Amino acid sequence: MLFVYSVYVKFLYTILLMITTFSAFGQTEKQSQLIYVEHSDETIIENDGEVQRKYLKGNVRMYQDSTFMFCDSAIIVENRLTAVGNVVIVQSDTISLFGDSLIYNGNSKKAKVFDNVTLENGEQRLYTHRLNYDVGNRIASYRDTALMLNNNTKLQSRRGVYDVNQKLATFKEYVVVRDSAFNLRSDSLKFNTGLNRVIFIAPTEIISDSAQIYCTGGFYDLQEKNAKFLGDPQYVNSNTEATADSILYDQISGDVRLMGDAYYKEDPKIANADIIYYNEKSKSAELIGNGDFVNGASRVKGGHIRYDEQSGNVKIEGKGVISDPPNIIEAESIDYLEDGFGVLKGNVVWSDTAAQTRVICEHAIYNKELEYVKAMSDVNRPYMETVSDGDTMFLAADTLISYNQIEIDSLNVSDTIKILKAFNEVKILKSNLQAIGDSLHYNDRDSLFTLFENPFVWSDSTQFSGDTIDLYLKNSTLDRIHAKGNGLILNQIESEYFNQIKGRDIKVFFAADTLDQMLVEGNAEAYYYMLDKLDAFIGVNTTICSKIHFKFAQKQIRDIRFYETPTSKMIPIQEVNPIALRLSNFFWNEASKPLSLEEIIQWKASPKSVEILAPSIDSIEQKNKVIDDQKK
Repeated sequence: MLFVYSVYVKFLYTILLMITTFSAFGQTEKQSQLIYVEHSDETIIENDGEVQRKYLKGNVRMYQDSTFMFCDSAIIVENRLTAVGNVVIVQSDTISLFGDSLIYNGNSKKAKVFDNVTLENGEQRLYTHRLNYDVGNRIASYRDTALMLNNNTKLQSRRGVYDVNQKLATFKEYVVVRDSAFNLRSDSLKFNTGLNRVIFIAPTEIISDSAQIYCTGGFYDLQEKNAKFLGDPQYVNSNTEATADSILYDQISGDVRLMGDAYYKEDPKIANADIIYYNEKSKSAELIGNGDFVNGASRVKGGHIRYDEQSGNVKIEGKGVISDPPNIIEAESIDYLEDGFGVLKGNVVWSDTAAQTRVICEHAIYNKELEYVKAMSDVNRPYMETVSDGDTMFLAADTLISYNQIEIDSLNVSDTIKILKAFNEVKILKSNLQAIGDSLHYNDRDSLFTLFENPFVWSDSTQFSGDTIDLYLKNSTLDRIHAKGNGLILNQIESEYFNQIKGRDIKVFFAADTLDQMLVEGNAEAYYYMLDKLDAFIGVNTTICSKIHFKFAQKQIRDIRFYETPTSKMIPIQEVNPIALRLSNFFWNEASKPLSLEEIIQWKASPKSVEILAPSIDSIEQKNKVIDDQKK
């Protein structure tokens, strides 16, 4: 019934507006302030001296300037109006005010409307028990709880002001907003009815089905479904927390932006950055400026981090660090590809903290699942360093590859072995050990290094060579050397004086990094200088046999045993020509002995172009077979 009456009033207002338009142009300012009665079923005018009272009853219609008022009955005294019953005030074609009674001052154009009050402005409706309305400035205020309806949104507060011209409502004290997407509580907020925007001006709590948001400033656009939260905003749901200087949220696109000192936590993931972008739909995140991303035991640091939760891919632009204990990766750029491989570029450092090992290079390919690393360089050659008991071993080559390999024994028990392979001009540098070779294979189960193709090993003044050489380490110290095929050991005593031992197979054993025993098998030959008690040369013993076993003490031969019909000859020292006295495969290669880190990482020729595309699993297997076949 109220709706029908409202439509009727608006139609009547339009007709009256047309009738009075021309006469309104001729009114004086004083006349425009007067309340005029357009109609009433009954009218009584009472004059008391200079005071006139008008009593109006039945279908009362009045107007002042362009404002129209309707009621059941009214009293007008000196341009002051008291109206009762079905009170209506109409301004323009969008603003209507309804109530049970009205007190209106025509001079100040201030109205007080009581009981069942409704203020309509387009799609917005404000309901309350008592309303003060400034007709001239079109500003409504209340102090006794009001409810505003805006489509599907309800806004309620104890006190408030609604500036109709500015399309701005200010709600204060026990503010509650209920929307299809959220509920809101605050002490104060503003609502722009033109923009359909809730504006936060005080501590505010926003509650949705899945989360809570706390802020002291910002806005929420009901139409565009986007928001900006300011004033130390906080986002919380069952397992997620987020804070920043400001939070921007777009419900339609799913974009969330944490701007300034951004923090995001979703167990087990924690992210910190200057700015964090996150999309709820694609599950992708971007950390800009001092990015720090933790996922369980893994950690990523960088200037610009891109993370795709669905694929697990990470891309880092600028200096970055990935910590995945025991592995830590540093690089100028890190890009994880869809197949699980990561491309690392610029000052790459890959560390295994458990093994106290680092790989340093310019470019690398990395796979977390396989723990695969391929190190390459086009500036200095890639190298690996391992620290043990304060001593560092360096290993350099044109290419280094490290990965885990699972082996199953005869009892069907699996074991994971760390494999290292090095290709082209391998060089090893340690305080008491140096080595070179064309390629190398290492596994951590046996702590075994195998050097292929013209390998040489030096320990103090002794040189070892052979077709293939195995180096066994124990607690990162040299434990055993095994020269297989054309084995040769040269021990330099003085400039041209060498102890010389060769054989098909030579095994050398160390104790506390010191030469302890040596076993030579297969076509064994030995030239070694004999000393008297004063360590003066006596002569040279030359022996040919099938097998020789040496024992050493304080780096000197203390016991020799020859097997299977040895042939020996002693040459007096005065008859010895040290240059002529050489085994057939004698080659003293001290010029190739590595002496410094700078030397072993320098390219001797222009480096090959670096391939930084991640290999397939099949190609990895094929490359691994090459060196495995050499080992066999």
